[in-house]
Amino acid sequence: MQLQTGEKHGQDALRLSILSLILVGTAYFAVGLLTLSPAYVDFGDGNYLYLSKRISEGVRVYRDMVSPQPPLHLFCGAALVRLGQLLGSEIYTVRVFLLLWHLATMGMVAAVAWRLFKRPMVVFVSGLIFLFLPIGFWWSRGYQSENWLILWLTWAFFLLLPAGGQDDSPGKETKRLVLAGLLSMLAVYTNMTALPYVLLFLVFVPLRFGKRSLAFLSPFFLVGAAVFLVMLIYSEGTYIENVWSNQIGTYPKENTLQYFAEKLSGQGVKILYLEGPMILLALLGLARYMRSTEVPARMFVTWYSLFCFGSILFVTKGGTMDYIFSLAEPVLSVFAAWFLCDLIHELGLFRKGFWTQKANLVPALVLFPTILTVLTFPALRFEAQTLAEETYENNTEGVLGVMNFIEQHSKPGELVLMPAYYAYLSGRRLPYDCSSSYMWFMRWFNADRDGARDAKVERLLETVTGALRRKEIRIVFLHKRQFGVITPIRQAVEEHYRPVSRLQTLNEDLEIFLPQ
Repeated sequence: MQLQTGEKHGQDALRLSILSLILVGTAYFAVGLLTLSPAYVDFGDGNYLYLSKRISEGVRVYRDMVSPQPPLHLFCGAALVRLGQLLGSEIYTVRVFLLLWHLATMGMVAAVAWRLFKRPMVVFVSGLIFLFLPIGFWWSRGYQSENWLILWLTWAFFLLLPAGGQDDSPGKETKRLVLAGLLSMLAVYTNMTALPYVLLFLVFVPLRFGKRSLAFLSPFFLVGAAVFLVMLIYSEGTYIENVWSNQIGTYPKENTLQYFAEKLSGQGVKILYLEGPMILLALLGLARYMRSTEVPARMFVTWYSLFCFGSILFVTKGGTMDYIFSLAEPVLSVFAAWFLCDLIHELGLFRKGFWTQKANLVPALVLFPTILTVLTFPALRFEAQTLAEETYENNTEGVLGVMNFIEQHSKPGELVLMPAYYAYLSGRRLPYDCSSSYMWFMRWFNADRDGARDAKVERLLETVTGALRRKEIRIVFLHKRQFGVITPIRQAVEEHYRPVSRLQTLNEDLEIFLPQ
């Protein structure tokens, strides 16, 4: 009877935790709906949306336009664009989808917490922390490949954990391994950043499951190879060149260690400022977990978590910033929640009579609000700025002003040279479909520095400068630190266009030109 009572109490507590997460998620979704806008979230957001729209128009990515990323989120983006056209708004359809996607990822984080610890309170707190971690709160609002990648990896990680009881029967385990293999394959075809995590899966699964690992390896390699072949045919052989040679996350040949240290200290400080307290709690939780002898697959969980925390090292690459640490947020949330819940339990904060004792009450009323403020103030401040669009590249008012200017000086379908988001939102086209302007700038910079030839860059310059000389490009927004540095483009603009204005946004300093 006592056992049945305990089980019923545990089930009731789990239902309460899930219901609480649903209520919090509903509030998050409501706030997201109230703050929906066409604001310009980030450069990557514009690049991927522009490419997705061009794919929806029948243009073949890799063959007809260059992209350094694998295809999955681009083709999904094309489907969202088509859906948005049916619903009457592409951008709002994408933004609502992203809210739902982040909520789905929160649900998977909560599922990982339950599978690891079987504690309802940890389930709730882990989901709550994940939903409001500041980097993910901001980055998940743009159409970024990391948002897809995080869910694929977290889901695969969840499936590779011991389920316990009848759920670990051979039949159910095989089904989980098959799905985990497919999800790992999807991760690789979403973002090349998935490789370290998927390689860890490929090492762990044979060690843990032996012959049964074929259930994971077969779909991963066979379906992955089939997709690879399809992409080669679709792109007429240009897929490999795009995905491998266009990776801009590289290091300079000179002063590499200095560059590494400067990037890590600069971007790392941002990460620690925003999420440092939760990172500390999570690392303490992970250290405590490593001492546990009761939890199966401890080595796999520990290594996967360390790999996730190691995502901070990705900021040292060229073109990669603090946003990449969002890859660590699922495990960060779970272990920070577990440590907090254990700490609260050991302190006896919810023990009967704790809050009625004056010796406990007065210090607690001073201490806990102070701790809560220290833990959450930077994050809450950043989230308030995000909701106010202050962390976006350009807010709604600024974007609408740009759209009005574009409408006045060009027609839909005409060529413009500007950040990809404005071209996407206005229905204009970029010459050579050069939406990833930073990638092109880096390719030009590397070739110019090394005195090497880059046929693709030469083709881009020929296309862009030719269109500029013929004044086919109706509006030019020249980025001072990117295309504005490339001499042939700069000269063609100055010879055939007149400056009319300047646009300074969060990270972009743009000179605006119209044909002479």
